Amino acid sequence: MAKRVEGKHKRAQRNTNADGLAALHRDLVLRLGQWRGLKAEFDRVHRAGLSALRRKQFDRLSAAIHHEQRLIEKQNTLIQEARARLNSQKVIPGKF
Repeated sequence: MAKRVEGKHKRAQRNTNADGLAALHRDLVLRLGQWRGLKAEFDRVHRAGLSALRRKQFDRLSAAIHHEQRLIEKQNTLIQEARARLNSQKVIPGKF
């Protein structure tokens, strides 16, 4: 008869990457909300600009264009911040 070898039970190790992933997920959800808000505001301003163009209200059209440019700059800033944050955090796939 062969000796029965009992397997060693290892304690479950905490996945240290899980906290980083949770923080990353919270950050992405927050940024997604910001992006959606900026997109909705951009669409509203764009519709107002098109309406001003149809009515030949060029001063309002100019204001709408400048507002759209500021919104695009905000979106670009958010995108650059998100890229920098993702590049700074090394997410290593593992067991979850």
